[in-house]
Amino acid sequence: MKEAAEKVIDYAFNTIKVQKIEAFLHRDNQRSIKLLEKFSFRNSNEPDRTNPELICYNLTNPINNLK
Repeated sequence: MKEAAEKVIDYAFNTIKVQKIEAFLHRDNQRSIKLLEKFSFRNSNEPDRTNPELICYNLTNPINNLK
C-alpha cells in the first residue's frame, strides 16, 4: 500500500499539479491513519458532514506547481 500511495502522491503533485489531496477514512482505521501520517497528511479535525464516522486527512503540495 505504501508504494501505491507514493505513486498517487507523485502523480497528483507533479503530473496533474493539484494543490491539495484529501483522504476520507473511517475514524477507527488506525492502519490507514498511520500510513497517511507517514506521508505527512494532517487531520483536518472536521468530521464528514454526511457520515460523522469518517475523518478527513489532507496533504498540501509543498511546491507551488500551479503556474
